[in-house]
Amino acid sequence: MDPQDLRERSLLVMDVASFHKTPAVLSQLEEHGVTTSLIPRGCTGLLQPLDTAVNKPFKQYLQDFTEQYMDERVDIETWSVSDKRVMVTHAVAQAWHVFCLEKRLLV
Repeated sequence: MDPQDLRERSLLVMDVASFHKTPAVLSQLEEHGVTTSLIPRGCTGLLQPLDTAVNKPFKQYLQDFTEQYMDERVDIETWSVSDKRVMVTHAVAQAWHVFCLEKRLLV
């Protein structure tokens, strides 16, 4: 019996981006005991409800609050790592607050 047959397999679900389905990538995954399942275009909303119901709106809130924060901080010409950390902290807090208010039935 092939030792690979005894190994536990894993499932990897991913979209059909061209770099996901190259022969080299698929071969490496198979070699390491990974079964792939490719989600066809247009099916994300059906197959990945958390991506569409939670992640997408939260990321949009995060983007909006990040842009708002940057617009309000015209005094910063070059953003340091520390400045970016502070910005992310504020943007995440605001995004989470709005998300919880608007999507409270999901949380």
